Amino acid sequence: MSNNRPVLSHAQFAQSGGASREYLTGKKGKRGGYYVSRDPRVPPTAGGGVEEISNKPFDVEAAAGHFVTTKDIALNTFPTEHGTVRMPTQKEKENVHQGIWTDTDSGKTYIDISDRVSSLSEGLRRGMNQNQLGIYAAGAGKTLPTRFEDDKGFRRNNPSAEMVAESYGKKEEQWKSRSKLSKKKREALLSEMDKDVAEIKARRG
Repeated sequence: MSNNRPVLSHAQFAQSGGASREYLTGKKGKRGGYYVSRDPRVPPTAGGGVEEISNKPFDVEAAAGHFVTTKDIALNTFPTEHGTVRMPTQKEKENVHQGIWTDTDSGKTYIDISDRVSSLSEGLRRGMNQNQLGIYAAGAGKTLPTRFEDDKGFRRNNPSAEMVAESYGKKEEQWKSRSKLSKKKREALLSEMDKDVAEIKARRG
């Protein structure tokens, strides 16, 4: 259950090998949603993130130091699509995380600021716009590739990510418009549908 998520100490977080924890509560990140790292190339004042890279795995000191120095930035800035920042809403504050993962090949540990978003299309778009190789789909437990490096070392958008972001984005907009209907309006629409079905049955009968 998400309500029973443990609070991760600096040691537990650093030794996980790959995890996220909420800045507000220190609780382990939820299993659902999509985790998008903020772009470390962009200054935090412009919506970017602060990334810590340690040359060793399970670096408790690096994890603790990053959490302390980035907490204020993480909880008081939120990036927009226009390359600016604004104050986050309470819900956005609840969804901002410290993320960590260890590259087993190099032994390096990467620690960053990540936002947990519920929209797949938003997560993919942000990943591509921020030049990220992928975003983490917590429900599926895997990384979704958003960009790739070509044979010249340049990063380009993953065509599949572009296609999914566009098609899924349209579906999400449809779901939003339906959810905005009032209860009375929804009941009226369902009633009309029931009448149509009844008329069709009567004509067939």
